[in-house]
Amino acid sequence: MSRATIFVALVVALFAAGPAGADVMIAHDPPPARPPIPVVDVAEVEPAPAVGSLGFRLGLGSIVVDDVLRVVGAFGAAWNRPLTTSTDIGLEYEWLHVGATTAEPGAEPRGSGTGHRASATVRYELAHTTTSRIQLRFYVAAEAGLGATYVSDPSLGDRLIGHALLGLRAGYELPAPGPSPSKTFDAHLLVRALPTTEGTGWLFGLGMEWGGG
Repeated sequence: MSRATIFVALVVALFAAGPAGADVMIAHDPPPARPPIPVVDVAEVEPAPAVGSLGFRLGLGSIVVDDVLRVVGAFGAAWNRPLTTSTDIGLEYEWLHVGATTAEPGAEPRGSGTGHRASATVRYELAHTTTSRIQLRFYVAAEAGLGATYVSDPSLGDRLIGHALLGLRAGYELPAPGPSPSKTFDAHLLVRALPTTEGTGWLFGLGMEWGGG
């Protein structure tokens, strides 16, 4: 019997067997095993570090130098980092313009000077409320801190004065839109008392910050 005859006979036998025969003749290999899905323990996932927020501030106030009250304009930068949901720590720097004044009636006016003020602060949130529609968050916080002020004055020379800081801050936070690297935008007003060994100064300021936990 020729090879062509054998091939034709096999084809005829295959079609005659139908689907059942085809199933018998075709080998079915088992599907390859799927790789295991990795399981991540939620407890082992470390939260993203809190990088804090950066901002700037404009202020107007006063400072006491040699028992003389001087008007001060301030422009500053601030960094804040959350410790808990209600407590932040921060570092601040302010450039100061120390206004001219007179020591007493009839005396020669003292010229204006400049200064630098650095402070370390702690802020504790006293109360807050959030609007449900746009997640606008209003808050009131108390502030305390310590620092030092360097003043350069043409009539007084250079002075380094330590200060404490006590104040109140009121403002609002708004979630940043879109894929912004900042989580929130913060705008606030503040009032501070700055007691020193020479007297108590004051600061009234308007600030803005970007970032958040």
